[in-house]
Amino acid sequence: MFGERDLASRQRALLDRVRVNAPALMLRDGLIDKFLAWRIHPEVGLDSRALDEMSRGQFEEMAGCFKEAGLKTTVHGPFFDLSPGALDRRILEVTRDRFHQALDTAVLFAPEHMVFHANYDDRQRWAYREEWLRISLETWRPLAGRAGELGIRLVLENTHEECPEEIEPLLAALASEGVGFCFDAGHASAFGRAGLLDWLEVLGPYLSALHLHDNHGDRDEHLAIGQGSIDFRSLFLRLADRGLRPKVVTLEPHQESQLWPGLETLADLWPWGL
Repeated sequence: MFGERDLASRQRALLDRVRVNAPALMLRDGLIDKFLAWRIHPEVGLDSRALDEMSRGQFEEMAGCFKEAGLKTTVHGPFFDLSPGALDRRILEVTRDRFHQALDTAVLFAPEHMVFHANYDDRQRWAYREEWLRISLETWRPLAGRAGELGIRLVLENTHEECPEEIEPLLAALASEGVGFCFDAGHASAFGRAGLLDWLEVLGPYLSALHLHDNHGDRDEHLAIGQGSIDFRSLFLRLADRGLRPKVVTLEPHQESQLWPGLETLADLWPWGL
């Protein structure tokens, strides 16, 4: 990912316009040096392990390094095993506590936004969808309010949702509170049944962020874009045709070797000028 190489001018220009995901623990363990050397704007992943294992001082030091380097950050909140619309009150309590803990840490990075998963799965929750929506709103509204006071915008990402209509009511209800939509094209391919362009048709009005990674439609592989079967060219053409430009675009390679191929492909597809 960070080998000795020269970037073409358009790839360097693109790298200045996107974020690249990076788990906080990996940054702590040395990855931050590579982000600083290549001037890569990070999306810092605050998973539960990082929140439990790292001290506030470590997060402050990390945030200070990015600030000193003039790098812009976004933050991804925890999501494994968490359920913002849980019927089980104890699970719901833990979820909300973890979200607020993550927000308290995120503020150190002064991020442009903070991503959370909407986490609706129709296969499990269809029988109490309305109750899920009510409970979810009770989770997100206080969090969005606190985030707004801290100067952070919340964006909710699709994960296991099969179609955009499953979370449109949630986003519509939260739009007035500044909550936006993060479209994860890889998740839509791996877990969804609707076409990529259908997601933009329904949720385009709420679009604030875009997560980019590829797969072959059957699992969440997090490949470099162009190495799977997702039609990113049509996706970017539709964004441009509809005048939709996400405020933040994030590459999500899960292996270091995937960054450069994804960046090269994205440079060919980027519709907004470099």
